[in-house]
Amino acid sequence: MTMMGTPISVIKNILTKTERKKLIKDGQPFLEKLGENYPALQTKSNLITYPQFHNPIGKVTFRAQKVIGRSLSVERVWINGDDGRKEDILWHCHEGYDYSLVYYMQTIPFINSGTWFRDKFVRVPQNGAMIFPSFLEHTAPTYPFPWFKRYTMAIDFKVV
Repeated sequence: MTMMGTPISVIKNILTKTERKKLIKDGQPFLEKLGENYPALQTKSNLITYPQFHNPIGKVTFRAQKVIGRSLSVERVWINGDDGRKEDILWHCHEGYDYSLVYYMQTIPFINSGTWFRDKFVRVPQNGAMIFPSFLEHTAPTYPFPWFKRYTMAIDFKVV
C-alpha cells in the first residue's frame, strides 16, 4: 500500500493473545496525561528500558525488519490509550526518525482499528502493526464509544 507514492506496510498477527493482553496490562501503570501536546493518555517514550516490554518490542521489531528488509534500531517506544474523543486529535509526524510503527493492541474492528493519514484512513486489525516513513503526518481516529479504550504501542526506528 502506498500513500502518494510512500510505502505503508501492514503486518498481521504479531503476538499471541496472552502476550498482547499482558502488554496492555503491563502498560497500564505507565499511562498518564503528559500535557497539551500529547493526545489522550500516553506513557513516556522510554519503555525499552523496562524488562517487561523487551519481548513484545523485540517481536514487533523483528517482523518490521523482515518487511522493510533492513536492520532497524529502536529509538523510542511508548503506549497510547485513548477513548476516541475529538479533543485528542493531534496531527503529527515523527521527525528525526526513519520509520514509525503503530501496533494495535486493543481496537474495535472497522471503527478505530487503524490510523488516519492526511489523505486516507489505513485499517489494521487488532494484533497487527503498520510501519511507515516517519515524515508522514497522522493521527488516531475518533469514535463514538468513550467507554472502550483503544490501546496502541508506537515505535520510532532508525535504519542501522
